[in-house]
Amino acid sequence: MKKIKNLIAALMVTFLLANMVSAIAANTSDTSWSFNFGRINKNLYTESRSKQDQSPVYFYVDNFQSGDVLRVRAITGSKKPSSYTPISYISTVGKYCISSNIYEDGYRSVRVHGQKHSLFSTLKADGYWSPDSWSCGW
Repeated sequence: MKKIKNLIAALMVTFLLANMVSAIAANTSDTSWSFNFGRINKNLYTESRSKQDQSPVYFYVDNFQSGDVLRVRAITGSKKPSSYTPISYISTVGKYCISSNIYEDGYRSVRVHGQKHSLFSTLKADGYWSPDSWSCGW
């Protein structure tokens, strides 16, 4: 019985270490972003960054000034959508996890595409983002 308990404990430690190494190897460092939409521009992008795993893009909104809604989605570094590229709707500060199939489709760079809803509105927002996340859950 003691051998079984030790084996289970060893397997659990191995699993935890493997997940920690995966998170450490991912591109989880934060980079600032800022979207400042005037009355006529509708599309803005973050810079392109390396994507190293299947985790969602981490997107933190620190400031949000608008009566409009910010629509964001993860796209490839070359501004192409992946086979799964849902839109996240943002109207307040907070943490957002943006899913996509960018890594699964074989792309290794990502950026965030931001759009405002109304062509004639204004919207200012900024915060931090990272291509890979350790806090979004998989």
